[in-house]
Amino acid sequence: LKTQAFDDGSLLYQSGPYSLTLRPLSVSGNASSPEPSLRPSQILKTSPRVLRHEDVFGSGVAAHYEVRGGEVKDSIVIPKSFVTRQHPVSTEVQFAWTFNAPNLTARLVNGLVAFEDVDGLVFTILPPSIKDASGKRLDLAYELFGQDVSVRIPLDWLREPGRTFPCILDPTVNTAGSTANLYTNFNLSTGLQMWWKFTLP
Repeated sequence: LKTQAFDDGSLLYQSGPYSLTLRPLSVSGNASSPEPSLRPSQILKTSPRVLRHEDVFGSGVAAHYEVRGGEVKDSIVIPKSFVTRQHPVSTEVQFAWTFNAPNLTARLVNGLVAFEDVDGLVFTILPPSIKDASGKRLDLAYELFGQDVSVRIPLDWLREPGRTFPCILDPTVNTAGSTANLYTNFNLSTGLQMWWKFTLP
């Protein structure tokens, strides 16, 4: 598996002849207009296994990418300031991504998004959940519309007294049966490129 990350928060996954691109699309409450067009994320902070995009959704929301064995974990980091900016009568906030997966079919299967070819599964986005800084967790569900995938978070949960921030939303892309090593290459004119070298059984 080869994965390339760009400074707009997009991730490109390549496995054999197949590819999957995920790009942050929008964030909105159900009583307000979507946030303005997503601006490029503020520049990236890295460690050997973690890539951080600051402000990738706007409003201070960040995306942290981490390689864990055979998966790339995408943590959407939601600060309290983002929640307080939502319209008082909004009951939920929706995060949406658009994807491009040539020659693959996307469908919802038992809570995950499965990308399949004629022979079976190629990529999956694992079922989503959100947790606060104290570890309290809420399981969520994806919605799939054409080439967009989204998840809705109840604002009652985010606004609950005692909620601790930041809260972490965790869409995770998985490829089965692999172990990963991480390599990075900086190219500030086109974004930060990252390669994961996988050993397949």
